[in-house]
Amino acid sequence: METKPLLQKPKKESLLNIRNLVMGNIVAVLYNIATAFHAPTLDQYLYKRMSLEVFGNNTGDSFNPANVTCYSNKTSEDYTLQEMAQKATANQQMYFSLANKVAAFFGALVLGSYSDYFGRKVVFILPAIGDMVRSGVLTAIIHWELDLKWYYIGEVLCGLGSTSNGILLASYAYAADNTPPRKSRTIAIAVIDTTRNIASAGTSAGTGFFIQDMGYFYPSLVSALIMLLLILVVVFFIRENKHSLKQTHRSKVNLVQGVRDVVGMYLFDDTCRVRCLFWLGLMCYFFSQMSSNGQLNINTLFMLNLPFCWTPERIGYFTMASSMVTQVLGVPMIKVFQYCIGDEVIGLFSAFTVTAADLLHGFATTDWMMYGYAMAGAFSFAAVPVIRAIMSRMAPKDSQGSLFTSLALSDHVAGLILSPSFAFIYEATMNFMRGFIFLVFASTHLVAFVLLIVFACLTYKHNRRIEHKDTVTIQDKEWPQQSSQSNLAESTEM
Repeated sequence: METKPLLQKPKKESLLNIRNLVMGNIVAVLYNIATAFHAPTLDQYLYKRMSLEVFGNNTGDSFNPANVTCYSNKTSEDYTLQEMAQKATANQQMYFSLANKVAAFFGALVLGSYSDYFGRKVVFILPAIGDMVRSGVLTAIIHWELDLKWYYIGEVLCGLGSTSNGILLASYAYAADNTPPRKSRTIAIAVIDTTRNIASAGTSAGTGFFIQDMGYFYPSLVSALIMLLLILVVVFFIRENKHSLKQTHRSKVNLVQGVRDVVGMYLFDDTCRVRCLFWLGLMCYFFSQMSSNGQLNINTLFMLNLPFCWTPERIGYFTMASSMVTQVLGVPMIKVFQYCIGDEVIGLFSAFTVTAADLLHGFATTDWMMYGYAMAGAFSFAAVPVIRAIMSRMAPKDSQGSLFTSLALSDHVAGLILSPSFAFIYEATMNFMRGFIFLVFASTHLVAFVLLIVFACLTYKHNRRIEHKDTVTIQDKEWPQQSSQSNLAESTEM
């Protein structure tokens, strides 16, 4: 007598786990709220300190960025000193960024390579501890007016925790752990980007008011406290998905094996064709993310000075408006487009629009042009989530942490190379065209667009197969045949 049904139900771990996805998004939201307090506080406090050093005691009697005058007479001594303050700020930002990126490269390599064995909690907690210490150090510097060199301690400790890429690595891997490898994963990864950026945008406006009215101390302190709250949420509410971890005894895991897992999909595993696809996907990701390594800090300086001379409050409004437009339209756009076109075409459209948006940003001289740039960038959201989702479908389910570690390492390498390069370009070109650096960013997105065309064409056949199979690999071998009833059961998972 038959004791087992011929048709097996899909494995539980391949189904959507809404509860875990929600908690993963809450962690990402808390992290971005904290960084939305920290980043503008650092940028504007640093500019104020540099202005005090350049101007002496003539910039005001308190550390309030609203007191930094925007001089427009190019023949005056004050205008020259203001240019010097901008250059000094850009240089100091570059040095802080380099200290962070060097430490983050090694931190991400160790942390990410172990995440497929020990779980995602550790990859959530250690970066949060590093960021909490960094915000705490900045708070102490602001309160006691310490030497800015103390901030290097915070940057290095934050980097060893793999900085923001560590949290994102854990968030994306956690989303992959709790979704089937088809269109749901694209949406889940896009939702993480949407919710965290909406949280960051909403906080940015409040941060502008906070800095304007209360100075720098309290925003920095709030950032540290939110990081502490994030750690508590991870400890008590994040659940591991054991089925997505490598089934190897932890005592046998070592750093060499972890590093081998990270680079294996590019150098050792599977066929040459599949490895080439991973390399091509990595290059698409690298050029798509390239500008993110310097755009935020440079854009703050760009808006603080001529021709805009915006206050922290106005910068907060703009950041909120531009991010909200992009993120609110992002996920609905992906979902609607998925009914008629594939992820690859969505990514191509997004890469093209972000190139156009950067071009407008580079030539912006009025407020309406800046808001036009924000609107043009509304559809630039999808390129990076689509690339992440395609590569996630290509990787085995127990290697998601290693995959997202490789992407995080790509960000860190780009930061090490490009952060000083972008700062140098901005410093060298600000006298004749302040927006020239954004034209450079446009060129990097144009390269990403061309590479994404090739990547989309080569992966299209594999991705169509993945949409109908309960697996996450694209191995170059025969795919398992399933009955029509099983395929119907799989289709109901969506």
